Amino acid sequence: MPVTQKQIAAELGVSWSLVTRALRDHPSVAPATRRRIQEAAQRLGYTEHSNREARALIARRYGHRVKTSIVAVITPPHDNEPLHNAPFFSSLLDGIEL
Repeated sequence: MPVTQKQIAAELGVSWSLVTRALRDHPSVAPATRRRIQEAAQRLGYTEHSNREARALIARRYGHRVKTSIVAVITPPHDNEPLHNAPFFSSLLDGIEL
């Protein structure tokens, strides 16, 4: 199960809001505290994608969208030829992958 910001807060004995601000590099958090929280997050295996489903739920509640870094590409059919062999689409897909 992914590590949550609340678990990091409990581990360090600080508030959840402080952990949130520290992980987002908010200027109101002292550098030493930010470093301690970021080190704990790394040690516990927290990443910004640890709780993607929870982020999506809370974003929808407030009418926001979550960045997923997913791009869908819809193309016309190509006579059973793979897209990476089609001259135009291979360049297009290579550019998207970057």
